[in-house]
Amino acid sequence: MKKKEAHSPPAAEPVLSPSKRWPSRTRLACWSVILLAGTLRLQAGLDDFWLDEIWTVALMEGMDSPAQIILDAKVVNNHFLNSFIVYSLGPQKHWLWYRLPAVAAGLGAVILAGFAGRRWGPWHAFAAILLTGLSFPLIQYSSEARGYAYVMFFAMLSFVIMQTLLQDDRPRWKLEILFGITAIVSFLAHLTYVYCFAALGAWLLYSGKKFPPATLVRRALLGFGPPTLFVGWLYFVSLQTASRGGGKIEPFLRTTSRALSLIVGGPEMGPSVTLFATFAGIGLFSALCFFYRRREWTAVFFAGVVVAFPAAAVIVLQPEFLYARYFLVSILFAQLLFAFALGSLAETSNGGKWVYIATLLFLTITNTTHTKALLETGRGQYLAAARLINEQATSLPVSIGTDHPFRNQMVLSYYWKWIRQPKPLRFYSKNNWPQQGPEWLLRHSMKRNYDPPSVQLDFYQNRYRLVKVFPYAGLSGWHWGLYRKEAFTQPAPPSLNGISVR
Repeated sequence: MKKKEAHSPPAAEPVLSPSKRWPSRTRLACWSVILLAGTLRLQAGLDDFWLDEIWTVALMEGMDSPAQIILDAKVVNNHFLNSFIVYSLGPQKHWLWYRLPAVAAGLGAVILAGFAGRRWGPWHAFAAILLTGLSFPLIQYSSEARGYAYVMFFAMLSFVIMQTLLQDDRPRWKLEILFGITAIVSFLAHLTYVYCFAALGAWLLYSGKKFPPATLVRRALLGFGPPTLFVGWLYFVSLQTASRGGGKIEPFLRTTSRALSLIVGGPEMGPSVTLFATFAGIGLFSALCFFYRRREWTAVFFAGVVVAFPAAAVIVLQPEFLYARYFLVSILFAQLLFAFALGSLAETSNGGKWVYIATLLFLTITNTTHTKALLETGRGQYLAAARLINEQATSLPVSIGTDHPFRNQMVLSYYWKWIRQPKPLRFYSKNNWPQQGPEWLLRHSMKRNYDPPSVQLDFYQNRYRLVKVFPYAGLSGWHWGLYRKEAFTQPAPPSLNGISVR
């Protein structure tokens, strides 16, 4: 009998009795964190629009029908579901209206994470809500009019649906079809849903040890067949010819370290990234081992969505540009993995409860530090820069030289429409730089500790003095260094030999 139990498939996830396992104080704590999570996302959404959001709005202004969003707007920045929403909203008096649906979706992902943890118990649910609700990268991307908030919501929804499907082998036609629809919408939100989709498929296959083959085949066909065919169609009509906007090419290991660091509230840049990334890696490995020893099915899913399938996608596709945000789905479920592991640990002993409390407290502090910077500094303070230039400019049209025509011109032109009585505006770059030099010089940088020189020379040795630095908090946006031309009075130091134009 013992030998048979040792080789039997693991038990399904427990379904807990809410009436017996949920004290009122736990419910109050969960809803309090949800309210805080929504407030933080809404407050972050009040910040300035940045390039990728502005780019989406500009793309949608040229669309005559929703079909063009897929068939004609073939750029990687076109996150289809978000583009449909921006297109449907039309011109707005404030960019916050484009972000509100994303804020709602990001908060919905937090609530769904708590619902997923509810199947395990109150310890798990509270940890899931706290970790996803206060996670800095999840707050950042839940407050932007892009596809990331929507993919988090629908990825979490598909996980919750799969949780329900794997409880037993009863026919659940409506739920199985709903899973397929959810997966299709998730791919429209962002293609990085593929990590979750593949991990859910592996989870379903592993559950075949318990369910009859007919159940497994039906769920695979209804749930995974239509989304697979849809992505294939999407690739041939749009994705294979989509152009990239460009960016800085980062090594895979550096990007991976940044993503791991963000999981535990660490920085995206700087010398401490490696330390936080190591801590996150050890934590993820320990959590997966914990589930493996307990023979839980969810270990298959978490290992796939957090580690195996993101790594496989990078190895197979070898993308030219790779950013930490491309692993946002993995970061989301890493938070859920930590929550489930910590909740199970808290149920084992008093020592486990102390580890639970200490870990949640540590992760809350690290994430809150970056969230505070985001709320105080923002994504670039572009509107303030536009107002300063317009108020103090003496040349007409206002002449501005820039080190990156596409980025700076698109952003400044967008905010130029939001200032009162804007003066005519003209941009200059390397190809059309006037010999006398423009009145203003605008430089951008994504370095964490941006310290621009106080004096800068252009191609014709015109001298510019730093007026103001408009900082950003990281992840989305950049610093702006604003210079103004002054009379050339003396030779410049040898190190100041012209601006860098890309």
